[in-house]
Amino acid sequence: MSKLYVNEIHPKTAGGAVLMPAKPAFMAGQTNLTSNTPNAVIPFSAIILDQGNNFSLSNNRFDVPVTGVYHFHFHSFLDAQNTSNGGVSLRINGANSWPGVGNIRTYTNDLAGSGVFGPPISIQATVACSSGDYVDLFTDIGLHNNNGCYFGGYLVG
Repeated sequence: MSKLYVNEIHPKTAGGAVLMPAKPAFMAGQTNLTSNTPNAVIPFSAIILDQGNNFSLSNNRFDVPVTGVYHFHFHSFLDAQNTSNGGVSLRINGANSWPGVGNIRTYTNDLAGSGVFGPPISIQATVACSSGDYVDLFTDIGLHNNNGCYFGGYLVG
């Protein structure tokens, strides 16, 4: 195997920026549903960004195109009509347990809310994924999803 040793790298772009336009990144949102069904994958209705075409609205998941470290984020509000505790899990390949990490979950027992939505709920996670994996969100509690429910992620490296 050959090795390349250099003292400096000079980008060939204007302003000295190194651009990576093909880096996988996505963000999906919910714009037309006021509440989701508990005990299901969280549905999304709009793709805000999908660099690489790896997020599908038909199955509400991100298909990992290349092996690497990814950062995922999620935000929503609890539905004010909830009568039980619960939360949201970031899942890999339909499982709640990430290799070497375990369960990535946000949980709440704060049911106080007014109107149609209650307190916010969110997840931030930076994890290793392999090409061919898929990532989705599963909830066992009602969420208020209209114009405040987002799921996104991107390849860190």
